Amino acid sequence: MQKSTLLPTVCLLALLCGCASTQRVTRWANVVPTATRQQQVNPFVGKWVNADPETRGITKLAVGIVDHKIVVHMWGKCHPRDCYWGSVTAAVPQNSTDRLQVTWISTFKNEFQTLTLTDQRLTLQGKCFYTDDSGRHDREYLEQFVRGDFE
Repeated sequence: MQKSTLLPTVCLLALLCGCASTQRVTRWANVVPTATRQQQVNPFVGKWVNADPETRGITKLAVGIVDHKIVVHMWGKCHPRDCYWGSVTAAVPQNSTDRLQVTWISTFKNEFQTLTLTDQRLTLQGKCFYTDDSGRHDREYLEQFVRGDFE
C-alpha cells in the first residue's frame, strides 16, 4: 500500500477505535506539507500547542489545506505519549475572522468544536457528548493555543 493511501486508512481507524493504539500514527511532516505556504493563504494553518502545558485535555493540533479543504489533526493528553485523534475536514473560511467548525465522531463520544483566531491565539470551544452508556457526564470546555513546534 502506498504511503499516501495508508495515512487516511490509519486516521479512519484512529477515529473509529479511539486513540490508544494509534499514538505514533503520524508526524507533522507527514500531515501537512507546505504549511508555510498555506499559512499565507489561511491564518488557521500551522501547528498549535496548548497555552497550558499542564492541560489534561487537547495538547496540540495541526491545521492544513488539502484539496481546498481545511484538515485538522488533533492530539489529546495520554501517557507516555499524547494520543493522536486522527483528522477531520472543514470548509475553508472566507476571511480570518471566520470560525472553523469540526466534528469528531468515535465509538464512545461525539465532539463538536469551534475554532476561532484572536490576538495570535487559537481558541477552541468544545462540547463532548458521551454515547457509550458509561455514565460519564457530557461536558463543555475551552482551550487556548499558541503557535508552536512539535513532531
